[in-house]
Amino acid sequence: WVMPRRAGFASDGSRRMTLELTALRGLQVAREHVRPILAVRCLSRQTEVFVALGTSAAIEAGNTNGVTVQIDNQPPSAQQWLRTDTYRELFAPDGLALARQFVGASLLRFTFTPFRSRPVVAEFSVRGFDKHVATLARPCGWPQGGIAARR
Repeated sequence: WVMPRRAGFASDGSRRMTLELTALRGLQVAREHVRPILAVRCLSRQTEVFVALGTSAAIEAGNTNGVTVQIDNQPPSAQQWLRTDTYRELFAPDGLALARQFVGASLLRFTFTPFRSRPVVAEFSVRGFDKHVATLARPCGWPQGGIAARR
């Protein structure tokens, strides 16, 4: 996990902070090679978890894309993630709940479908997220003790 120097302040005066994690391996998507980035961001005391795909997501109805999330050996979970206007980032529907699952976990498998391509699986080593909980607690508006894993 790395914390880019882009930390700053949100419009409400709260601190903005982001942790980023690059996928373990690059992915071949059509004719390009991409390496998605997983991010946990605190913005206006809210927790956002998103994946910067490094490519465009498939066009799907509405403003969400279907993805599959699997943490360690838990059963895969089919979910609908909100996409940005550029189709290049997908946001978890409940960032705090997903961040909680990173506590004590080792591996996240994130399956998505790129534009005009077959589904691909990005893997992220989420080990060590626990070390950052205290740093993120205040900017994310988490309770005094941080967040505990809920599995």
